[in-house]
Amino acid sequence: GARVAAYDVDARYAPAGSATPGAGGAFRLSPLPPGTYRLLVTPPAGSGLASRWYGGTSRATATPVSVADGAVVSGVTVPLA
Repeated sequence: GARVAAYDVDARYAPAGSATPGAGGAFRLSPLPPGTYRLLVTPPAGSGLASRWYGGTSRATATPVSVADGAVVSGVTVPLA
């Protein structure tokens, strides 16, 4: 399946967390420390689809997502087309 990875805006390479979305596309990155992240969605191998950043075309232009301690963030949608 697809993978969603959260990269801390201040970190360089390794994601702070990752998850596999369910059938409906919902995912949970837990536990994820409070901070600001950029999300990368990687489609299933062999799908012919490209990886996509949430709200941008690269890590530098992706929309930052802020996560507070114990908070649930919703409304994050990354279409794979």
